[in-house]
Amino acid sequence: MIKFGLIGFGGIARSHKSAHHKLENEGFGSKLVAICDIRPEIFGQNMEINLGAANTGSMDGINLYTSVDEMLAKEELDAVDICL
Repeated sequence: MIKFGLIGFGGIARSHKSAHHKLENEGFGSKLVAICDIRPEIFGQNMEINLGAANTGSMDGINLYTSVDEMLAKEELDAVDICL
């Protein structure tokens, strides 16, 4: 299992989150386990992406951080998806 962290949770990151979720559901052996954004309010906001609101799915099982250093210290990540 490849464990991913996501840095930044703006527009494109929400598309990346959806792609990570799809890969996990299709059995590709990867899982998004953590997301970091310096703005804690961003985790609860809906956001328009391209032509409509993004449905990024559930945040269940994903740890949320506002510090990259804290995320990297606490999570055992194999890769980081940087969306800044």
